Amino acid sequence: MENKFQITGSSGVSIGNVSQVITHSTPELPESHRGPKILFLGANPPGTDRLLLDREARAIGEVLRSATGYEPFKLEQSWAVSVHELQDGLLHHQPDILHLSGHGRPDGLLVLDSADMNCDLAMVAPPNRDAAQRSFLPALGRLFHTAKGKLRCVVLNACHSAEAAAVIAESVECVIGMSDSIEDEAALRFSRAFYHAVAHAQSVRAAFEIANAQIGLSGMYDSGRPLLLARRTDPAAVFFVRPGAG
Repeated sequence: MENKFQITGSSGVSIGNVSQVITHSTPELPESHRGPKILFLGANPPGTDRLLLDREARAIGEVLRSATGYEPFKLEQSWAVSVHELQDGLLHHQPDILHLSGHGRPDGLLVLDSADMNCDLAMVAPPNRDAAQRSFLPALGRLFHTAKGKLRCVVLNACHSAEAAAVIAESVECVIGMSDSIEDEAALRFSRAFYHAVAHAQSVRAAFEIANAQIGLSGMYDSGRPLLLARRTDPAAVFFVRPGAG
């Protein structure tokens, strides 16, 4: 039988609605034995620099599709993400890996869409900035602690996202964030390499190191900006494809 690698999506700013099924020939598994669900969340609000989010989502889909492991992946996408969509992603989609791509600020706030709420982790101006930061990071930690479901890995592919990663890592096994600003092309290379390794039965630790190496090989910046936080487990023991499966 044919296995299905499925891409679904919701309302889109960058690439619109996506609903696509891509098949490849591997034995189909029962639902209870199927592979992980990856939720890609993209946020590029009006007034912020244009990011390569559509290219990043497409690259992740391509490397997952090339996987030789036994488990298929399900990649779902949501665009123009606000705090409501972040909550919905956790509660409704129940992903194994949550990937958030967008802008981050030096004060630790993530820049999400603010169409329905004035403080949707968006660009808060002084004098409210300090209060927003004090409120945002603890609240983000509480959201992931309460609504994480089966979530085992979070990737915050956004500049200055290390503080947000730290609070999420209190509840989620493996969290990746950026300690500083990161070039758009470098972020894209990191994502492609990370999921390519994960899909080929590498641990989260190994996939992270491979992705870091790919950025270093590109010569875009010094290594060390992506950070892997794992306070609850050994990331070298976290796999999303069973080693040797196939």
